[in-house]
Amino acid sequence: MKSTFDRGGLAALSLLFMAAVPAQATTYYVSQSGNDANSCTAARSTAQDSQKLTIAAGIACLSPGDILYIHGGRYGGVSNVMDSALIKMPSGIDLAAGAITIAGIPGETVTIAPPDGYPGISLTTGSPHHLIFQDLIIDMINSTVPISNPDGLYLSSGAHHNRFLRLEIKNNASSGVHFSSSGGASGYNELLDCSIHDNGRTNLGNSGYGIYLSTSNNLIEGNDFFANNGYGVHLNPLAGEGNNNIIRNNRIHANFVHGTVGGGGTTSYGVVVIKGDRNLVSNNLIYGNQGGILIYNDSTNTMIYNNTITDNLGHAGGGEAGINLQYFVSVDIRNNIIFNNANGSIVNNGGGTVTQSNNLMTDPSFMDAPSKDFRLQSGSAAKDRGMFLAEVPSDFLGAPRPQAGAYDIGAYEYGSSQSAQPPTVPSNVRLVP
Repeated sequence: MKSTFDRGGLAALSLLFMAAVPAQATTYYVSQSGNDANSCTAARSTAQDSQKLTIAAGIACLSPGDILYIHGGRYGGVSNVMDSALIKMPSGIDLAAGAITIAGIPGETVTIAPPDGYPGISLTTGSPHHLIFQDLIIDMINSTVPISNPDGLYLSSGAHHNRFLRLEIKNNASSGVHFSSSGGASGYNELLDCSIHDNGRTNLGNSGYGIYLSTSNNLIEGNDFFANNGYGVHLNPLAGEGNNNIIRNNRIHANFVHGTVGGGGTTSYGVVVIKGDRNLVSNNLIYGNQGGILIYNDSTNTMIYNNTITDNLGHAGGGEAGINLQYFVSVDIRNNIIFNNANGSIVNNGGGTVTQSNNLMTDPSFMDAPSKDFRLQSGSAAKDRGMFLAEVPSDFLGAPRPQAGAYDIGAYEYGSSQSAQPPTVPSNVRLVP
């Protein structure tokens, strides 16, 4: 199992055990009943009064392959901020069998509540790599400064091959997540099965995106981006960056500018792709935002495949198109449902080359649109009307395409036996292509 992912998702699925580590790996614990005066040896004990008290002290014990489990509770203060500029952050070796894992202990709720002006997780100094953070809540409710406040999860300066799994990142005055190229390319990172919501919680327009993505070769999959004050997913790199990202199988909804706009701008979309080459946006459910997808300045070879883009109506009459194109170089739009959006389905405001086919812009006969169940009914016009796309071998729920006959249009294949909601994944495994 490689530590990176296949660009087109064509490799056979293999089972990745998140706790699969070298034989010499050690498990350490942090507990609110612990004491930082306890040694690292003592912190291996399951007796909570023998464990470390703060997350920083627990991290100081770690070597490649180790696990740090954090017991339930609400952790505040600078000593519980996971910031490589403040503490020495070790790195792992390989995500499959040599990563360092920092996780909430299974079955317990761990909330990190950083002080005002601090991030929850920040990987910068030392270019940390091969780290897994999972099963944590990052509650940025103490943050007060919009836009310039640290993001809930931030990486830059060459941080690479890190995985963020089942995190909840919420309530920031600024953005939830930022993968930045500042200080050096920071690619091959993964944001998986996370909930990113209610960021930009001020009255300044576009004050907090779900994720601001500026680097290359990242996987953004299975997340729920909602109620952010601006764009859900905002890809906006410097020249030469922002290439080969995969944004797939996400729910992206209810993201739009709210409150007093001030100087922050008035427009937002579920997804925006600015610049970058060969970025794939596929199998996403994009609904209830101000607009669906915006393909913008100088983006090249962007692939918009098998998305369901519907009911992006904005609020107070401020809705945008399902797909809006402007100042781009080239885009390929195939197999998408683009229905019932405020300002048209596909709107080309001027740019380069558009290739499009097999898109449905009439009523697709969803199973239950008011309940946000966008699976297809048996008589849907989207059934068997899609084309084969090697980049999209399965649907939103992981069902192989096609289920019968030809590919279906939209994020769902008709006939999947799974429920409309994302499947529950055991805490120590994930199927990764």
